[in-house]
Amino acid sequence: MPVAPSQPPATPTPSPPVVPPPPAPLPAPLPLTIASFTLRQSTLFAGTGTTGTLVISRPAPEGGVAINLSNGDPSAATLPVSVTLVQGAERISFPIGTQSVSSDRQVGITASATGTSATVRLAVWSPLTGPTNVLRFASEPGDYVGAGQTKRIDAGPNAVFSGDMWGDNNYLSLSVRTPDYKSWWSLLMGASAGQPLAPGVYRNTRRIPLIGSSNPRLDFAGDGRGCNESTGEFEVFEAVYGPKPARSGTSGTIDRFRARFSQVCDGEPAGLIGEVFVASIPATCKTTGNC
Repeated sequence: MPVAPSQPPATPTPSPPVVPPPPAPLPAPLPLTIASFTLRQSTLFAGTGTTGTLVISRPAPEGGVAINLSNGDPSAATLPVSVTLVQGAERISFPIGTQSVSSDRQVGITASATGTSATVRLAVWSPLTGPTNVLRFASEPGDYVGAGQTKRIDAGPNAVFSGDMWGDNNYLSLSVRTPDYKSWWSLLMGASAGQPLAPGVYRNTRRIPLIGSSNPRLDFAGDGRGCNESTGEFEVFEAVYGPKPARSGTSGTIDRFRARFSQVCDGEPAGLIGEVFVASIPATCKTTGNC
């Protein structure tokens, strides 16, 4: 019986190559925006400066991010035209200066980049010149005494100014109140012990200087709020005092006085600035010595 020829072994069909799925597309980067724009101080005396700080919403990409700065009043404020955050940075600070002005200014400063913008406002104060008595201050958020307020008080029906010189004209004590006593502010400025309070700059002030120290005195308080301890400085521009009134423990009257000051309570980061102009104290203070 014939034998069937043997069959060659079957050749296995090769499996198709395994092709990995394509990688998932990378998520689109989050839009880069200006998250915040703040000023260290939003009110300045003309001729002083502060710091602006910009924060962006995510780290700057390769090549960095340029932010343009627009100055709403170059005659009052000075600042760079742009700042650049380097790769990986999220925050940058820059200086802002002010120039001499003849009247108070409000300066808008706008930061813009990548289709986003933010604006802050800076108040620039010109020197007080009267003709009547004026007290004003600007308190930063978190300052205890000023409670974040900006206030101006002019002499008139709703504000009574009174004050005297004490200690051989070593220090000035001034009070500003409403006629009903529901609101009041007090300011004490003093030179180093044994020295008269004269025009000049007084730094490293204390509310209560240590005995034997040469620190000048400064204490601004009001509406029931005051510092336990404080640091600061002030500058006196004009200081004219009258003779000691009869039957008075004071050393003289305040005939004309202009000064500006800054104060920080108890080492806190927030403080206030203020300015005072005294054109005259009511005649009753001069004749009776009782203000």
